Amino acid sequence: MIKVNLEFHKEKFKKYFNFLSYFENLSYFKLKNSWIVDIYISNLFDEKLINVFFKEENKGLINIKNIDWIRLNADSDKLTKTELFSITQGSKKININSKYHLIIPANIAFGTGSHSSTLLLIKNIEIILKKIKINSSFDLGSGSGILSLVLKKFKIKTIIASDNDEGVIPVINENRKKNNLSSFITLNCSEFKNRLLVNKKFDLIVANLFFNILKKLCLQFSLRLKKGGYLIVSGIVKKQVVELKNIYIKLNFKIIKISYEKDWVSIVFKKMSRR
Repeated sequence: MIKVNLEFHKEKFKKYFNFLSYFENLSYFKLKNSWIVDIYISNLFDEKLINVFFKEENKGLINIKNIDWIRLNADSDKLTKTELFSITQGSKKININSKYHLIIPANIAFGTGSHSSTLLLIKNIEIILKKIKINSSFDLGSGSGILSLVLKKFKIKTIIASDNDEGVIPVINENRKKNNLSSFITLNCSEFKNRLLVNKKFDLIVANLFFNILKKLCLQFSLRLKKGGYLIVSGIVKKQVVELKNIYIKLNFKIIKISYEKDWVSIVFKKMSRR
């Protein structure tokens, strides 16, 4: 575990307070005109998140040793629910009452379902798959594989999960087995740079990624979606929505739905035929 020390001017602390509340292990106190914030993190995604949004406020990192991870995970194991799904880490008994249940233990890979960006994307998957039939899907930046596991519950024929961190591929496969789901393709590659993806097009692409990456990949998403295909993105915050919308609209994407939770946003796009 790492402790991150941040220092905010009081106005900026007020502005980002809801965003900071995403981090469960958080403490803060006021010092004159500033707020001192300590955040305890245990995965690379949270560290990257802090580096992206609070680079100027970051005063240093401290490694915390001798943590009882089993107890910590059990204590933080909370039930996450959507209309169809319930998600836990499986470390303690929790009453389940939903159509589908997934067990996603905390690990090096991002995605236990509790983060707002992941939860929003799962909810949007449910909405889209209620309306249309999907035969093929691609999960870019899959992390724990949680989105692919959700898609697998809907019995989609072809599912490909991809991440540029080779360390998370075994995690995806372990999570699949833990949830008694049949196999799907997992790839360790950057973006769409794999021979299995050459000329491959999908009915649905899901991507829970940072804003800059979603901007960079807009053309690739357009090329990799079938006409009438859907793209569901998440991992952006409210102030980034307008710019991202304008970029994708220029590539002939139609906005189907925009969902908000706290400061986080998920957008559903549909690839339209060019006239």
